[in-house]
Amino acid sequence: MNITELGLRFKESLEKIPDLNSDQRIGLLASLQGSDDKDISIIRSVIESDGCLNLFTSINKNSIKKEKIFREIKRLSEIFSEEDAQNLCDFFKAFDPLFEYGIKRILSELETLKTEKKIERPKGNKDESPNFIKKLFKEGGTLYSIISLIIMYISAQWVELNLRYLFNINYDGTSPWTFRFIGAAGWIGAGLIIVSILFFFAYSLSIEPSNNKDQKLRRFEERRKNSKPWLIGVLVACVSPLIASIVYAIRQRSWQMVASIIWIIFCSNFLIFAPFYPRPLAIKFSTQIICGVAVYFIARKNKLEFQTNRLEEKNL
Repeated sequence: MNITELGLRFKESLEKIPDLNSDQRIGLLASLQGSDDKDISIIRSVIESDGCLNLFTSINKNSIKKEKIFREIKRLSEIFSEEDAQNLCDFFKAFDPLFEYGIKRILSELETLKTEKKIERPKGNKDESPNFIKKLFKEGGTLYSIISLIIMYISAQWVELNLRYLFNINYDGTSPWTFRFIGAAGWIGAGLIIVSILFFFAYSLSIEPSNNKDQKLRRFEERRKNSKPWLIGVLVACVSPLIASIVYAIRQRSWQMVASIIWIIFCSNFLIFAPFYPRPLAIKFSTQIICGVAVYFIARKNKLEFQTNRLEEKNL
């Protein structure tokens, strides 16, 4: 029995009995091979690994999965041999025509991908989205550290003053330990605000391609794909941040929209301003605009993930 026929029979058996563990799959392969003494160690190594087998036999493979498969085949070819890697491709032809590429074409495709990645995003490219936080501190060094400490100190003092007003704490008859506690709470509150801002931008600027390109899009995914982030941001800022964000969070199934708005409202009402402190309209409008900007970045991320996915499919 040749390797291709063995792969076809293994696939048919696996479809009849899908829930086999690693040892059972190896036993099934051995029984199908029979008395044939051909070395199929490379095939066994894939079949006994749940993650590797799921990757090789998955139905919908996007560009990221394809590259992972190619790299795994290359790694196995270095451990075993190119001839064994070709047998591996012949075996898994029954699962996906992708393996008809063969080992030589797969190695060639990997070299092409490696070259394209080097020239795909040259320095200064507007499409480049680096981790801006790491880049900021790497390039700025001591200057940015000093600026960060100054911002942290001012924020801590502001939060501390607000907490004193919130809990009606004054200098007359108040324990020094109470002031120390409020001071520490001010630093903690300021730290939470700054860290949450950095985390939000790191999250919203990291675009990960959607893994659902080969399947029919569900309704909420179509809404993400066809949405207008700027319009969502304007509606959230002008109508009602909480209500509008809940509506769009339900429509796009994106809980981050509601979470960010709740956090902004909490910080503005309990850490930056006291709940019953009279605030001018300018402060209220500023808070709503910040909410709109936050929802805009999240809606933009949701939309760009589908666009990035289509671009990768074309490049592959």
